[in-house]
Parts: sequence; structure tokens; C-alpha cells
Amino acid sequence: MNPLDTKAVPRQRDVVRVAAHDHGHAHDHGHANGSDMTKLSAELHGRPDPATTLLYAIDAEGGLFTLAGSGRHDMLDFDPDWLPMQVSVSARENDVWILAKLRSPLATDPTTGSEFGVWRRSAQGWDLFHRMTLTGSRPVIGGGEGGCWIASDGVLRRLGDGPSRTEEIGFDPIGISQGSDGTLWLLGGAKRYGGVEVRRYDDIQERWFLLPPPAAAISIAGASDGSAWSVSNKGEAWRLSRDGAGTFRECGLDADCRRCFYKPERSFVRAVAVGSDGNIWFLSGVMDRNGFQIERMTDVETRESEAPAPSLGAVSIAAAML
Repeated sequence: MNPLDTKAVPRQRDVVRVAAHDHGHAHDHGHANGSDMTKLSAELHGRPDPATTLLYAIDAEGGLFTLAGSGRHDMLDFDPDWLPMQVSVSARENDVWILAKLRSPLATDPTTGSEFGVWRRSAQGWDLFHRMTLTGSRPVIGGGEGGCWIASDGVLRRLGDGPSRTEEIGFDPIGISQGSDGTLWLLGGAKRYGGVEVRRYDDIQERWFLLPPPAAAISIAGASDGSAWSVSNKGEAWRLSRDGAGTFRECGLDADCRRCFYKPERSFVRAVAVGSDGNIWFLSGVMDRNGFQIERMTDVETRESEAPAPSLGAVSIAAAML
């Protein structure tokens, strides 16, 4: 059974007509004559190319490695005094960022302590980019344009090339992602039946836009077309429009999804990562060596996926380009 397999299931008495691809109006609603309803695929097609993709991953023991679409697996060296915990990639620049915790020599558990560091990969290796001491929640990072986003204790910061930014957001995010189109996504806040709230930053109005229900997730990754891939707390993989649900073939015509035609029938996904080349990687719910099994989507339309051979496990992933 394919962990990412889904089946498009129209509800009885609903007639669905799939519109042709319209790249200029990918997020518009459409209506057909009579009882037909037009649903936009929003570029939901094609087979991602394994020759262009590279995944960075961290396993449950803090091991850092890469996995190419061809299946090649390489372990990476990292400072032994630091324990890698989260990996992220800047979609445009392909910069790789690591959130790590300083190992405590006096503790039996290396994850204890409050010293965190954000590391950036350079041509010479790994450089300690930012260091912080926290007493509250664990920080979360997300690769951004020319820098890195860091969130902890209700504050979102942008560090790196270009202007810095500090903003009180009032909650502790569990996910940050900036797609290669520049759209910034933030995951966290109030709980919803599918996880927690999803926000997108509106550059024109310079404010955060809270996606209406049923948009909710536990993992999110911005895509190059301005949409985002997300994972619900039921393990379902959904795509989100910039303005919420209801504009893709996976969803119903109505934004509140009361007329949802398409629903994942099987769901075993824990986390998602999207590369600027369109390749989509997942952590499935299948336990593997030192984490959850890594899979790569081979067909975006049908949700078919494959696991590398031999299979590998991880707890944090980020997609890059070769």
C-alpha cells in the first residue's frame, strides 16, 4: 500500500468538470453552465525530476545526511559539540541552515540545556551564524531569501543578508517556510481540528493573513507557485491556496469545504518539504532506521511516491536543488 496514495472521490450527485490549466488565473473560481462545476488544477500535474533534487535530513540521533533523487546517500560532518535538530533550505539561494543545540557534557541527555545555534553551510563547511540562550520554547527556523527566519518566545526574527526584521507575533510557531516565489508561511497559534492555524504574510498590506478554516496543519512547505503543501494531524497531505481551501482539485469549490469532492483516503504523512524545482519529499508514518521513512513524490497528480532503496529514516527534512 502506498502511504501517499489518494483517490479523487466525487460525492454522489456532484458533477465535476476539470478546467484546463490557466497559469494566469490559477486561484480563481469558475462556474460552468448547468450543474457542472469548474475546478482548477493550479498546475497540479507532471512528474518531478529526480535528477534535480537533493534532500537534507537529520535522523533521530542527530546524524546529518543528504539524499539525492537517484538514491545516493551521503553522511555529512558536523561540529561534535552541537546536536543538529532541524534543517531548512532557502528556496531561492539554496542555502542550508541547521538549528542545533549545544551538547551538555554534564547531562546524560544531550538534548537538555538552553544554548542553541543556527548554522549556515558555506563552501568551507558549517559556520555558526547565530547563537542564543533561551529559557522558554525551543526555537524554529526557516530558510528565507538571503537569510534565515528564527522564531521563539513569541518573536519572529529575520537574520542574514539584507534588512533585519523583528516582530512580536504572540505565539510560538511550529513551522516557518518561505517558497521560492517569496511567499512566507507561518504555522502555529490556536489549535484547529487539523492541527494549528496557518498564516501567510501579505507583502502588499504588510500584515499576516490568517487562512480561514478548515486550513490547519502540523507541517507546511511553501511551493514555487505561491501555494503551500501541508500535513494535517491525521497525516493527510493537502495543498493550500494563498487564500485558503477550495481552489484546487484536491478541494471542493467552496472555500469552507462543505462541498469537498476530493479527500485523501489513506494518510500516513508526518512532514513535508518542497524544493524550488517542484520536487516534494515526505516523512511517512512508517518507522525506519533512526526516524520516519523518507519518501519522494513521483507524480503530483496521483500522489504516487517512492522510498529510496535502501530506505532511510529522519526526523527533519528540507529539499534543495542539485
